[in-house]
Amino acid sequence: MKKLSIILVVALVCLTSLFATFDYSLDFISLDPLHKEYIADKNSANIAFGYIHNFSGFPDHIHQDSLIVYPLEYKGQKGMTQIKVGENFSLLRNTFSFDGFISPISFDFSIQAALNFILDDGITDIIAEDGVYFFGLTASVADKVSMRAGFHHYSNHYGDYVYKKMEQSQLLTFDRIQKYLRMMTYVVGVSVEPIDGIRLYGEYNWVPANIDGFRPWMFRPDWLTSEDHTINDPSGKYKARIVNFGLELSHTFFKSLGTTTLACDLHLYEEGQIVYKNEDGSYMTNEADIHYDPTLPWRREISVVLSQELATDFFIEILYCQGASPINMFYFLNDDAKWLKVSFKYNPNPTVALIK
Repeated sequence: MKKLSIILVVALVCLTSLFATFDYSLDFISLDPLHKEYIADKNSANIAFGYIHNFSGFPDHIHQDSLIVYPLEYKGQKGMTQIKVGENFSLLRNTFSFDGFISPISFDFSIQAALNFILDDGITDIIAEDGVYFFGLTASVADKVSMRAGFHHYSNHYGDYVYKKMEQSQLLTFDRIQKYLRMMTYVVGVSVEPIDGIRLYGEYNWVPANIDGFRPWMFRPDWLTSEDHTINDPSGKYKARIVNFGLELSHTFFKSLGTTTLACDLHLYEEGQIVYKNEDGSYMTNEADIHYDPTLPWRREISVVLSQELATDFFIEILYCQGASPINMFYFLNDDAKWLKVSFKYNPNPTVALIK
């Protein structure tokens, strides 16, 4: 106990000496986040317009209630259009600057949100839409290490194209629309930039027992207290977790333009251990057959992006993704989905300061 007291006193003295003289600033709002969005994450928050070419896994059908498969009668199309509206908001950012290797230290309240619309290639009908947001605390140390902790939300809906097909069908009604939903899960993430131009990050997303909503039912863990219909998992080991890692390499090759970035992101979904397809690839038609198999690997979603800054806040990006549909709504296509997207992105970073 005595040794612990001495250690605490020494640590307190060291911290006090670091903050003996410091500069303080307070930013009311900033669009330049402490914990920056992941460039190769298809759910990142930014403003973008893009064209998607599907090599495989085009959403030509929907999978309802884990039993009904309904074709959408596409005629061999491969292309889709994306419109994304999103931004990162840093609120009441506190920054302490002082003489020391961990300076500056900043922390704030952060909101990162995006609406992702996927339309047909004629931009006439919406196929589906994603709503993704985070809110919580973010912090940065020495402009080298950043972290975030808070709540994360996925919410997905079919668009007017699918609604029209539902109205024409006697199999589907509006109250049977099944969305991919993870309402208010917990998330923690950390990012490290050991040297200029290199960034490494990792993030862990897990489900609270009293989650407000989780769909489709076959991905729900048995131990959820707020949901009745769950998978057959007597062991209780299935947690519906998501883990992701990433690497970003940046350099200015063209002085007349801006930064060039090569980014790679790997998402791992524990829901890959849920069996809802037969060995021949067809969907199971008996709910009792859908089960958790811990011997299966987690589902992998790999994304690679080449991003080129064209002017301040404007970028052109080429993204290749394998193992995930462009929108979370079509989770049943993830095993086969391979697609390429070319997009123009706008990512402004203004800041409104209160105290400098």
